[in-house]
Amino acid sequence: MSNNNIRSAVYDLIAQQFGIEKKEISDDLGPGEIRNWDSIGHVRLVQELEQFFSINLSVYDVMGFNSVKDIWTFIEKSTTGNKTTE
Repeated sequence: MSNNNIRSAVYDLIAQQFGIEKKEISDDLGPGEIRNWDSIGHVRLVQELEQFFSINLSVYDVMGFNSVKDIWTFIEKSTTGNKTTE
């Protein structure tokens, strides 16, 4: 999966999980800034990410997710071994 596809897939999962339009999402948004992205929403999002990308996230990984960008760059590095390209 290309870098742009990973980012787009993360945006899609966030939009689906929190019932918002993809256009409402930006890289710098994080928990508490998107409706329903509370602790329970965060856990559900992590489950969706793990299932979609076939990865296992540790508690330490998840604790580092302070923004949308943190999520897709982590997944990008985990799945492709590539550095982030914006």
